[in-house]
Amino acid sequence: MRKARSGSILLPTVALAAIALLAPPPASAQPVSSPPPGDAGPPEAPAYEAAEPDAPEPPAPDCDAPTGFFMGLHALAYVPFGSWIDHPMAGTTTYSVAHPDDLDRFGPGGGATFELGAKWCPRLGFSIQVDVSSLGTDEWVDYANANLSSVSAWAAQWGLDSMILVEAVRADPFRLEARAGLGYRDGTGEERSADYDASWTYDFLRSGLSLRFGAGWLLSVLDGLDVVALTDFVMGFPGADDGELGDALIAWSFQLAVGVRFLPGEL
Repeated sequence: MRKARSGSILLPTVALAAIALLAPPPASAQPVSSPPPGDAGPPEAPAYEAAEPDAPEPPAPDCDAPTGFFMGLHALAYVPFGSWIDHPMAGTTTYSVAHPDDLDRFGPGGGATFELGAKWCPRLGFSIQVDVSSLGTDEWVDYANANLSSVSAWAAQWGLDSMILVEAVRADPFRLEARAGLGYRDGTGEERSADYDASWTYDFLRSGLSLRFGAGWLLSVLDGLDVVALTDFVMGFPGADDGELGDALIAWSFQLAVGVRFLPGEL
């Protein structure tokens, strides 16, 4: 009886041992494989970079001077000089009358100047300028009436110029402007003799190109309003071409304009 009981206990024990040997090990007990040498594995995903905010725009430069579209109106003093204003009788003798060497046919006159243009912050500007003025004839008329015969005369000139403007000095409220331009110039006139009941035009005054250069003084008195003085030297080619005077002569003149400039954008 004892022998049979020991045999029945031994068989289950052997079966349990065989099952334990044949069963796979638990997952926690399985060995962890490592990557082969030299293989760093898959690349890491790049980190997300936040977009940088746009840099603020720099503020507009402060010009410390009025800029923008402008228009101006000025009174004009026109002063001609040079040999083109000499009278053909100067230094000659007519009917025993010796005429003075400095006898002039033309003298100072007056008129107006209108300008239209624009100025920008980097001290640069541009304008179109029109000027009209008389040419004085009083010296010749007075001399002729006193020494020769009764005459009357008038003369005028006008010009159209394109101008480059550069502000050389800015010292609020004062500014100094350099000016240079190219344009067109013409003149006309007429003389009449009462004694001979005859008249003739001053067709020796020729039209042609002109050069202008000078300076402008500007003073800001109100927002959008400047008081202006413009001084220019002007050369007209040809100015006068009279057979009695010889070759064509350059029409030299000095012009002084005083007035105002209006800048609507500064209001």
